[in-house]
Amino acid sequence: MPYDWPEDTDFALWELDVLDRNCPTCGRMMHVCDHRYRRFHTLQGPVELTCRLDHCPDPDCPGHTKTKSPELEVTLALPKWAIGWGYH
Repeated sequence: MPYDWPEDTDFALWELDVLDRNCPTCGRMMHVCDHRYRRFHTLQGPVELTCRLDHCPDPDCPGHTKTKSPELEVTLALPKWAIGWGYH
């Protein structure tokens, strides 16, 4: 069950991009195709994280159907967690 955030929560806004933007199949530069929004607690307070998701722009490339997430996302909070790692 997802955490129910109070309506007046003041979130710090963080954004992440994919670091290696080359398609692993054809080598073309991947484009942003979607965004994922996550909220979690840190020692500094609540965070809203925006992750830019990429995929290959070439519809004929087998990598076109595979979405790539930012590599650093898992270093902040594991999937479905409402708390971040204990960093400051």
